Amino acid sequence: MSEIIKGGSARIRYEGIIEWDELYSLITNWLNDKKFDYYEKNNVKKEGTYGYEKELKAVCERDETGYMRHIIEINIHAYHMEDFEVAVNGKKEKKTKTGMMVIDLTPSIELDWQHKWDERLKKKAREFFHKYLIKGYIYEQLDKLYYEMYKLHTKIKESLDMENKYSAY
Repeated sequence: MSEIIKGGSARIRYEGIIEWDELYSLITNWLNDKKFDYYEKNNVKKEGTYGYEKELKAVCERDETGYMRHIIEINIHAYHMEDFEVAVNGKKEKKTKTGMMVIDLTPSIELDWQHKWDERLKKKAREFFHKYLIKGYIYEQLDKLYYEMYKLHTKIKESLDMENKYSAY
């Protein structure tokens, strides 16, 4: 059985105009450029009391080595969404959405993702390997993945045109 080590997550809270298709394409294009495999676990649109809700849960994986895999979990929950049309100079330009949104990004590292060390004797060796030999390397890779994920976090804030769109990193 593989071991998963989670890092600190990053959250974006937003209220305003939401370009859902542009946001979705930005995320998938960025992940594709960084060589991540993108898997959606849940993509749902529900009717609510005040408008409708959209929920997206995705897992993005990249094989770093034959033993280590980088994973980014993306959870987007948009609620109180309403459709409206934007008019410029008296002409209807495009349909867009307004509402509230919470985006959570969580990095994690999966070790022994090919399950080569699952036998009884090898499990003890794997625990020793993780605890004493590559512990520093694991957290170094987790930091690398966190800062890479934080670049996606900044891109999302830029696309939403938030006031605090620039990060400290």
